[in-house]
Amino acid sequence: MKINVVNNSKPNNNESFESYLNEQIKQGYLDEKDLAPLKCHHCDSENLEDKNFSYENLGCVSYERWCNDCGKRVNTWDYGCWSV
Repeated sequence: MKINVVNNSKPNNNESFESYLNEQIKQGYLDEKDLAPLKCHHCDSENLEDKNFSYENLGCVSYERWCNDCGKRVNTWDYGCWSV
């Protein structure tokens, strides 16, 4: 997986970010295909639910994935990709 990171405040370090993502995938927190959250990083639960859908003319443009066990937001999907 090739990841391009843009961060204007600090030097770009793609290797450490890519290593972080690969470790998250290996541990089962993120889906390898689209980096969708599979497991809560707060409590390790796989009991996740999508909520708070936002729609525009073409359909769904954003939603949040929440943990049903600890009640915390795990991540947000906006305009075709997950926030990382």
